[in-house]
Amino acid sequence: MYVLHYAPDNASLIVRLVLTELNQPFETALVDRRVRAQDGAAYRALNPNGLIPVLQTPAGVLFETAAILLWLADRHPGLGPGPQDEDRGDYLKWLFWTSNTLHADLRMTFYPANYAGEDAGVQAALLAVKLPHLDAWAAGRRDNARRYDALFAEAGLPPERLRTPVRRSEGHVYNQYVLRTDRRDALAAHLGDAGIGHAIYYPLCLHRQGCFANLGYADGSLPVAERASEEVLAIPVYPELDESSQRRVVDTIVSFLRA
Repeated sequence: MYVLHYAPDNASLIVRLVLTELNQPFETALVDRRVRAQDGAAYRALNPNGLIPVLQTPAGVLFETAAILLWLADRHPGLGPGPQDEDRGDYLKWLFWTSNTLHADLRMTFYPANYAGEDAGVQAALLAVKLPHLDAWAAGRRDNARRYDALFAEAGLPPERLRTPVRRSEGHVYNQYVLRTDRRDALAAHLGDAGIGHAIYYPLCLHRQGCFANLGYADGSLPVAERASEEVLAIPVYPELDESSQRRVVDTIVSFLRA
């Protein structure tokens, strides 16, 4: 039996509709946002992020709407293309775009107080100040990415030691500048010791996550994705980053990988 932790007028609605479409029995548990139940210890034990929905399943607890929907579709065939279907790629890219991009943007419309406080005048004032700078901020990231490209190229590390992002579009805003190296974990520790920020996004492939164990993928089933998840490392690229700081980042990385 599934248990859907939901709130009215929330992303949990799509999960409820899918469970109904699949004719799957489920129970509901209201997460009362009026008293901020999503911030309570009991709910945080299910989802440490405090976001709704959560789906309790016989295989464990799931959160993140796209993950829940994908898990249900794969567990109960017929809702979406299977792993071997030709249109699986289109299905996945639009599922995750809707959940991770469109929905995230719409949250700012639905819950502006979470981002700019309760006062509508303050919200409008913040937007009036920030929006004119968006193009410049994006340009700053692109400039920093170009400088990284040049500095790493100048360093001359062979691609088997370090790979930098491939520039595919002049409009890319470089929310992250992601390197790949087979010494990722050691390099991350070295950057930490040097006081240089870094991040590892998506360190665990979907097929290696417990909630998808029933699909039967073993380690080695998706070697390209597995290798990427073990090699990626994002370094600072925010628009205010100055040239001397970038040179320090590059020098620290290059000297470590040459050792």
